[in-house]
Amino acid sequence: MAMELSVVAFIDVLGFSAMVKADAAGQCVKYLDAFREVLEEVKSAFPEVDGGLDAKMFSDSIVLAAPLSPDAVIEVLKACANLQRRFLRRGILLRGGVSYGKHYADSTVMFSEGLISAYHIESQLAKYPRIVVDKNVIDYFVNHSDVHDDKLQMGRGLLIQDRDKVSFVHYLSGEEFPGDTAHVEQVITTQLKSGEAVLEKLRWLHDYHVFCADSYGQPKIDAPDWFQRMQSH
Repeated sequence: MAMELSVVAFIDVLGFSAMVKADAAGQCVKYLDAFREVLEEVKSAFPEVDGGLDAKMFSDSIVLAAPLSPDAVIEVLKACANLQRRFLRRGILLRGGVSYGKHYADSTVMFSEGLISAYHIESQLAKYPRIVVDKNVIDYFVNHSDVHDDKLQMGRGLLIQDRDKVSFVHYLSGEEFPGDTAHVEQVITTQLKSGEAVLEKLRWLHDYHVFCADSYGQPKIDAPDWFQRMQSH
């Protein structure tokens, strides 16, 4: 039994308490089934990670981990984007951090330096529906001797730098972007009457979508006028 260097993502499910209460009060279990389904889909989608991609959920948190290598960094980032897209389509937003460090996990215990580091990034830097990537992970990947031009371009394509200079997983990307526009719009419009803390996250999501739409030459969300006014302040 030993800890090994691993790339670790710690992901927080936004609005989790309300989902638990809704399932507990209802006749059918909606959100629990969604979490089980998405996690199984993501785990099965990334079997090629050397050593395996470990995906676990406890309470409102999801942890992804794989033994550290350049390929594992790419696959964990891809898995993070995959999770965000799949949950977005179910009206659920995620926030998180990705880091690396010594890590051990089995069916009973999770004991992890990498998890602690990723948790601090999530709690201190993420703020919005984004998964922030530790600069140390980026430096490791960019400067690794096994990372050549094609792989470097692939890794950079999974990241985007925000206005506060942090890099996060680029999940509104690629051919799936047009289809995800409707899901972004639905998440925003169904939560517009929430409190200020939620509105701040929705404004960020709206800005991120607008940036992506401009980049891809795609239509932007037709947001309500009052939301646009609030955003201009």
